[in-house]
Amino acid sequence: MRKKFSLAAVIFTLLFALRSGAQTTTATLVGTVQDLTGAVIPKAQVSATNVATNEARTTVSEKNGEYQLNQLPPGTYTISVDAPGFSKLVQTGVTLQVNQSSRLNLTLKVGTQSEPV
Repeated sequence: MRKKFSLAAVIFTLLFALRSGAQTTTATLVGTVQDLTGAVIPKAQVSATNVATNEARTTVSEKNGEYQLNQLPPGTYTISVDAPGFSKLVQTGVTLQVNQSSRLNLTLKVGTQSEPV
């Protein structure tokens, strides 16, 4: 009987340890890229740069203007968006916490790509 209890305790401990290790320690940033009229902008390049590490992650907005950056380490980010025919948008001070899914909609102005907003 004692061996059965010990084996059950070991199995329970291992299962609990595996479950604990699967906890999320990153954040997700999602949103829509659009222009001043509210029209969505597909194929916009969205970059998130971690201020502390200078590590950047980049994605491209979908046909519906939606973008998603997964598994970002917690921290403060600078977000930049580039799209042909629009001024570049740079937004600073975006803070992401552990296990946070944050929505950041981005609005671009018509202009040239080399013209930062």
